[in-house]
Amino acid sequence: MEGGPNKSTLDYFLEKISPLLGYFLILFPFVMSFINVNITVIYLAAIYVYFVYKSAATAIQFMIALNRIRTANQINWVKLANGLRNIDSELLVLEQDLKEVKTFNWNDYNEQKKQIYSNLRRADEVMAENAHLPTFLQKFLFYRLKRKTLNFLHQEIDVLKEFQGKDIINPDDMQHIIIVPHVKEPESILRDTLDHLKNQTFNTKQINVVLAAEAADPNGVPVSEKLREEYKDVFNNIWITNHVLSADEIVGKSANMNWAGRTVYKLVKEMGWDLKKTTVTSCDADSKLDPQYFAYLTYKYITTKFGEYKYYTSALIFYNNIWRLPFYARVKNSSHTIFNTANLVRDDKLIS
Repeated sequence: MEGGPNKSTLDYFLEKISPLLGYFLILFPFVMSFINVNITVIYLAAIYVYFVYKSAATAIQFMIALNRIRTANQINWVKLANGLRNIDSELLVLEQDLKEVKTFNWNDYNEQKKQIYSNLRRADEVMAENAHLPTFLQKFLFYRLKRKTLNFLHQEIDVLKEFQGKDIINPDDMQHIIIVPHVKEPESILRDTLDHLKNQTFNTKQINVVLAAEAADPNGVPVSEKLREEYKDVFNNIWITNHVLSADEIVGKSANMNWAGRTVYKLVKEMGWDLKKTTVTSCDADSKLDPQYFAYLTYKYITTKFGEYKYYTSALIFYNNIWRLPFYARVKNSSHTIFNTANLVRDDKLIS
């Protein structure tokens, strides 16, 4: 292939197996209907059963994932990450909180109208949103929140006990790199992305932004330089790369990310950074990261065994500009959101 990577005959053969199999599955019932109707009926029935199973499994997995997302969203991850500076002290705090939550009941909450646990964000807001509900439903939500809090406390105490007395990374030593590839995106889109990074609960002076421009975009570097000047006091570093497409590369995000990653790798090596205390996040030019993203990432990275050898992925929600899209595009984006989020529950299928 001219201008592309060299492919062997075997490569061409293997890459055609998947589409040929797809055509076979589609055409098989049509052709077989002229040969043996019974086999066609059995085949179609099996297809229907399979898709009913997949639909039900996806729906259940999505509900589980949604519950986990909402639970994680209520947790103050930056407080938990900061607690890793002194695990012994944090354990004492969590064990005391556990005792208080166990004795905390509906009457206590109803009288005091206070949050039941300091490491849970928005607990009061959750209850306030349901203040219009009948009392028995409010009680149900309260005790459900209490149960989730107790489960969370038990889990975190077990995690900290596992690392007690061990030499772990101090959250203040972490450095996060986020690569934002862009080509011909409006300046306002990139500024919105940087504003979401600016609003992180984690220390933004431990966040390093890479504005990865494409040489094919004449405004790429000038826009990046303008944004660097605007946000230079917010982040630890703002690096600019300019990718020139080579003859053996395919046009797209991956080529730009590859160039930016290799460029920044050389920079951090020259600066003497400890790579075991450094993470790299890949995103799009219009990605809007949750305010707790880097706090959550820091905590999970430090408290995960062999964390430096693992990938960390979040739920991808394709709702950023959904109401500006045509109807069919909205359906597609919603389907992708449900499918991708549901798949996160099956961690046995998360391979790379």
